[in-house]
Amino acid sequence: MNTIKFRNTLTVNLLLMIVISFFGTYVAIIVFSKMGTLINPKGSMLKLSLLLTFWFIMIILTFVSIFSLLVRKKILYLKHISETVQHIANGQLGLTIDIKGKDELSQLAGNINYMSKELENKFIHERQLEKQKMN
Repeated sequence: MNTIKFRNTLTVNLLLMIVISFFGTYVAIIVFSKMGTLINPKGSMLKLSLLLTFWFIMIILTFVSIFSLLVRKKILYLKHISETVQHIANGQLGLTIDIKGKDELSQLAGNINYMSKELENKFIHERQLEKQKMN
């Protein structure tokens, strides 16, 4: 039996996070609707529209909150990669990034580590050549 291997694991992770966020939002809808029934069993249309607006806002906030919590680690890792690249660009050759996971971000971190080490080695080699020229 052939197994499907997802190449874009970051995409799959993000899609899973969205699905989990939608599920959490669905649970929130159920909870909020039960609360609304208890609060306003036979209210006026104005009260009902205000209640629906409140539900809509709560549902959006719930989705955004759940999704933000799930994506937080990836965003922090991406920020760490970005900061390390900035340090390398400012001359701190040889810096490496801790590789976390097996997705595209970890592949990027590995490639940056390789590039950083290669730049450091070439810089050291150039210094040695210049010293030999001077002598």
